[in-house]
Amino acid sequence: MTKRLIDLTDNDLIQMNEEQLRNLIDYECALAGVPLLPKLPIEPKQRREGIEPDLTLYKLGGVLLRDTRRSAGCARGAHGTPDI
Repeated sequence: MTKRLIDLTDNDLIQMNEEQLRNLIDYECALAGVPLLPKLPIEPKQRREGIEPDLTLYKLGGVLLRDTRRSAGCARGAHGTPDI
């Protein structure tokens, strides 16, 4: 059974190595109900092929368009304005 922090002397703490100190901190946090952090960072999901990070999209009625000419044409068509 692990000793609590309040039960340890200054000398006990000084003699602990880094792993023992981390375990003590984790133990005290667990007793206090603090959730522990994951050991390793969570890996980001891989980017799908064809996705460009710097891409401007135009949204029209729930449809995303890349080309300003197409979005302008769709907007004119949606508002009943004939294409010029």
